Order: sequence, then C-alpha cells, then structure tokens
Amino acid sequence: MKVLQSLKVALETVKVAVRKGFLYIFTGSFLSKISRFIASFAIVRILDKTDYGVWAYAQNIFQLFMLFDGLGIASGLLYYCSKAHTFEEKTAIMKFGSFYGTFVNFLISIAVVVFSFSGLIPIKEASVLLAILSFS
Repeated sequence: MKVLQSLKVALETVKVAVRKGFLYIFTGSFLSKISRFIASFAIVRILDKTDYGVWAYAQNIFQLFMLFDGLGIASGLLYYCSKAHTFEEKTAIMKFGSFYGTFVNFLISIAVVVFSFSGLIPIKEASVLLAILSFS
C-alpha cells in the first residue's frame, strides 16, 4: 500500500513539473546536448588531424570564457520567473535579466576577441577561430 501511495505522489509531482514547464527545459537541454554530440562527431570526420587540433584548441579556450556566460543570470531568471506570482512581475524580471544578461555576454564576446588578437595564443590559426567563435 505504501508503494502505491508513494507512486501516486511521484506521479503527481511529475504532473506538476510538466505543467510548470520542466518538460520544455529538459527537452531543450537534452536536444542541445545531442546536437552538440552529433556535430562534434561530424567535425572529427570532416577535418584532418591538424585542423581538428586547432579547432579543439580554440573551442577549449572559448569554453573557458563561457564559464562566465551571463554570470548565471539565465539561471536566476528561470528561478525568479517561476516564483513570481503575477504576469507583470514575471515580465519585469525577464526584461531586467534579458538586458543585463545580454550586456554581460556582449562584454564576454569583446573579451574573447581582445584575447584572441592579444598574441597570447601560441597557435595563430586558433586566434582567428576564437574570434569567430566569439560571435556565437
């Protein structure tokens, strides 16, 4: 009987999460990871070893910069918008977070471009790729 009761509670929790948009977030994250995996698999097949090494080096540097992506504003938006009670409150939070998140990402893009042409990268081909990656 307890197992059936706990199963009903778990099912109700899943239903509430789906109604609140968890399914969209989970699906989007899952599809994003799958597409990145397939793209990396295709890139390995298309590029030769030297070009792939340059690409991987530039991508690793870019990922280091992307650790600061939006300074966590997107996660904060998700949390506070889900806790907001009125539509006006959610809209205000979204406008605030979108503006500052975009501003921070713009600054990070500028930092990546400046770093890519600073001469600190020993592989010159990676400098150009890193500058191009800053627009993504």
